[in-house]
Amino acid sequence: MSVVGDELWGTQIGTTGSFGGSGNDKTKIIDGDFLSYFDAPTGSNAWSGVDLGAGNSALITGWRFCPRLGDSGTDFESRVVGAKLQASNDPTFATGIVTLETVPAFATIGWCP
Repeated sequence: MSVVGDELWGTQIGTTGSFGGSGNDKTKIIDGDFLSYFDAPTGSNAWSGVDLGAGNSALITGWRFCPRLGDSGTDFESRVVGAKLQASNDPTFATGIVTLETVPAFATIGWCP
């Protein structure tokens, strides 16, 4: 685990692959580039996370959420309504899941809780 500025880093975990093999996989969630995005290989139950490693913990005091920008007026903001920021002590997220925040129906570009 490492903290760089206000950013938390660890081992990337989550759903493998991307829609149509586009390369827009889970690593895009934390790459620091607001123009990249995770385009999951499935329409539901896909996830991405950071494993802080055994014995490590962190206090999350905030997070930034930026819906994917669309081309030609495409509304990608609506695709993430209901998305959740969750935590678990289990790196497989099979147990102990706690929801920290849920993206509201009014999510727009630049929305941050």
